[in-house]
Amino acid sequence: MALAAICTPWANILTDNADGAGMQAHLHAIFEARDLLYDDEYAALRMSPLFAFVTERGVVSNHWPAGASFLQAPGWLLGRLAGLVLVGEGVSERAATWTLPLLGLRCWAMLVLAWLIARVHRWLCAHVDKRSATLTCAALVLGTPLLYYAAESPLRPHLWGAAVVAVLTMRWFDAIEHAVADPERAAANLRRPVELAIYAGLATAVRPQLAILAVLVAHERWVASAEMSVRDRLGLLARHGAVSGAAFLVWPLVVLRMQIWMYGASSLGDYGGEVTHHLRAFLLSTHHGALVWCPVLVLGLLGLAIGAAGRQRGAIVLLGLVAVQIWLDAGTREIEPYRVLGTRTWTGGTAFGPRKLLDAVPLMLPGVVWLSRWLEGQAPIERRRWQLRLGAATLLAMVPTTLLLAAAIVDPNVCSTIMDGDRLVIALGLGFDPGNWAQAWAQRALPLKISVTIAAVVGVPLATLVVLELRRAVPVEGWGRRARWPWMLALVIGLGAHAWLLHLEQRSQALLVADPGRMPRAAAQMNAWHVATVAEIPRHQALLRARLGVGGG
Repeated sequence: MALAAICTPWANILTDNADGAGMQAHLHAIFEARDLLYDDEYAALRMSPLFAFVTERGVVSNHWPAGASFLQAPGWLLGRLAGLVLVGEGVSERAATWTLPLLGLRCWAMLVLAWLIARVHRWLCAHVDKRSATLTCAALVLGTPLLYYAAESPLRPHLWGAAVVAVLTMRWFDAIEHAVADPERAAANLRRPVELAIYAGLATAVRPQLAILAVLVAHERWVASAEMSVRDRLGLLARHGAVSGAAFLVWPLVVLRMQIWMYGASSLGDYGGEVTHHLRAFLLSTHHGALVWCPVLVLGLLGLAIGAAGRQRGAIVLLGLVAVQIWLDAGTREIEPYRVLGTRTWTGGTAFGPRKLLDAVPLMLPGVVWLSRWLEGQAPIERRRWQLRLGAATLLAMVPTTLLLAAAIVDPNVCSTIMDGDRLVIALGLGFDPGNWAQAWAQRALPLKISVTIAAVVGVPLATLVVLELRRAVPVEGWGRRARWPWMLALVIGLGAHAWLLHLEQRSQALLVADPGRMPRAAAQMNAWHVATVAEIPRHQALLRARLGVGGG
């Protein structure tokens, strides 16, 4: 009950922008309207469909991957139930359909964040001292955008992607440790690569750029088969690769099916564009630069670098995966009419800091272990000095992110304004003004009836599940019987998602046959709006260059 009270949204969430609209449309269409047409959702949201138009295939686009929607569904659906309970009690049908489900989703997102931090802390305590584990978890919450994307923007996929990647990373690390300790048993265990493949596939369905994390599955099998003969090793890699590859594809194919439905298999690639990279801006720009908004990432990279220098197993692999994610996130495409698979800036549009990198941040967790092992090899006096230095550096690195989080809560424009140095300094001080907090509370305050209902309908049952899951007695080696059900559940839900999509596709086709003019009407309304909105992008780019310099666009 205490956990439910803490995680329940006692204040309203301000309306999200086009990204949130796309994810909100997924949730309503997939789980309530039961179709893949999306025109009704965009019309009801009354939000500029920047990325929404009627495609050449004759259906409305919604290019945001729907993998996160299946993870968000418990909070959204229970929030919808809370809305039904409150209709007629001062709550309108519109609020019950769109606002209360969002509050339920926020409650669920906060619970998922609490679960994630508890799991990470427990895992770290098995490898490092408790103080280092606690400091690392504090850095995850206050030194990265995790808390923001749970509390303020739960519709975005980044918290959900980070949770899956964290589980994948911890399970992979334990797997290679066990493979080294007992290679014969590890090589014979097909369940390990299948489990890792399921998590890697789910992460890909949440954020397609995470598909490269499948390398971790291959790496675990490579380590596990190290002592086999060449012939036996190749045979094992082929057999296990085929099975784990099939397991990996379950979730990405859910997203691919939806994209083919919207754009068609032959023309799916036509919606891209030329990519330019802005690595310096992505890392160092005052406008959501990764190391400016989240300097604690430097310490995570330091841990990976120390692991690589010490030739720790998998360190170079992780360092390479993080580098690839940074390179991808620094890329930008110009958005033109009907070319939507890209972003205007390296920040990914409206964002709190490097939001697109957030999904990959848990890849740095093993760096904490390797950094601790390096410290253990130092002389006692030198180790103590390094512990004090690193502890102080971590605490100081959390300060800018925490201050910007406070600023984003009292003034959401912090996440959308093009921020040069002067505006960044102003934002850092917004949280120190009590008047800003009073105004923010006045704007966000909810009637007590709504908060209590969300707590009872959403918070209590989901918090109970979280507590029960955290109390599971997982064996020390982490591969016992009780560790099986999460990935098996993910597999079953993925297969169920395909069956549900088949139903949605058939129902959508029937709706279009029954109303042939539906998509032409949608095109007349949406496509012109889309083109007009995209035409405003050059003005945004000009402002970027004016405030941030020539490289700012």
